[in-house]
This record gives sequence, structure tokens and C-alpha cells, in this order.
Amino acid sequence: MIQNAAKQRFQCLGLVAMLLCCVACSGTMKKLTVADGTVYSGVGHPIMKFEEFSHDFGKIVLGEDRTFIYKFTNVGDSNLEIELVSGCDCTSLEWPEAKVFKPGESGEIKATFHSSKAEEMGPVEKTIDVIANTNPIIVELKYQADIIKK
Repeated sequence: MIQNAAKQRFQCLGLVAMLLCCVACSGTMKKLTVADGTVYSGVGHPIMKFEEFSHDFGKIVLGEDRTFIYKFTNVGDSNLEIELVSGCDCTSLEWPEAKVFKPGESGEIKATFHSSKAEEMGPVEKTIDVIANTNPIIVELKYQADIIKK
């Protein structure tokens, strides 16, 4: 299980490095600001605008599962393709694989936190990495919870 997570992270880093090289060589950067923060984008890139980047599950009894859906819209000027969505072993993720989002189209990433797989009691914060053909290529989503005993 740990080897799979490490392998997935290593593959993500390789993809990130390749895409960073492509972006760095494009030389056509402009700065765009959207309602929920500043996003940097080159001309002709998609932009993922999320309704929420972070979610608080509050108190969770150890062993319970909680789900949150991160909703997004492509507010850029070209097609959006999500390459990979990854998180820790205590998070299962569902996203529209191999789907192309045209400008203006929306989608969802479903994250389920399995508190029985958490490594610690008390407050936890987890990060979900969304790798897409955006600039920057990684968007971080977060959630937190406070794990308590039954």
C-alpha cells in the first residue's frame, strides 16, 4: 500500500517536472484574478475555479467515513483535462477521468475520508493534489477533521 502511494507520488512529480518545463518555455504568461484567489495562466490555458478549496468535516468518530464534493468550473479559454487526482491512503477519490471540460463547463471531484485509516487521533489536515493542464499544473484542495474516540 505504501509502495503504491510512493509510486503514485513519484509519477506525479515526473509529470509535474515535464509540464513545468513546457510552461517555462512558453513565454506567454499573463496574470488572471478570479473571485476566490489569484491564478496564473498562460494564454490559451484552462483555469479550474473551485467553489471551495477547503472543507471542514468537524468532529468525526473514529471509524466513520465522510464525503465532500469539490465543484469546479473551467473559466479559462481552452479545454481542461484532469491528468490525476491524488491524496493519502485514508482518502478515496473519484473524478471524471478522460473527460474534457470545455470553457464554461463544470465538474466534480468526490473525496471520501476514511477515519479508520487515519494515523492519529485529534485534528488532522489532508491535502488532495489535482494535476491538470492548467498553469500552475497542480491545484491543492484541503480538508480537515477532528477525530475522536467512540
